Amino acid sequence: MTVAESLAGARLVLRPFRCEDISERYLDWLGDVEVNCFSQRFGQTRPSPGEARRWLESRGPEELVYKTIDPALDHVGNIKAGPIDRANGRADISILIGDREAWHRGVGAEAVTC
Repeated sequence: MTVAESLAGARLVLRPFRCEDISERYLDWLGDVEVNCFSQRFGQTRPSPGEARRWLESRGPEELVYKTIDPALDHVGNIKAGPIDRANGRADISILIGDREAWHRGVGAEAVTC
């Protein structure tokens, strides 16, 4: 599968989320109960860098994870598409907006349209 190196919306840029993007700030988001109240990734505990890396590396070729970047705030969250069902033209989409400064600003909606 070809993965776009970046996707752009009106104010956001999405690019593939890589292991080097796993920062302390990102791990703090994953450990924030309110940010992750609906997440099934790690429950509601802050993962270690190794756990986050293993989760990212375990995504199959039919799952794409992109870093959501707001130029004013930098990395504000992630969006995951997959598993992708190519035969039926469908995919599940998961959105994590971890940076609370980006909440209620339409970031998730714009990320989906990129």
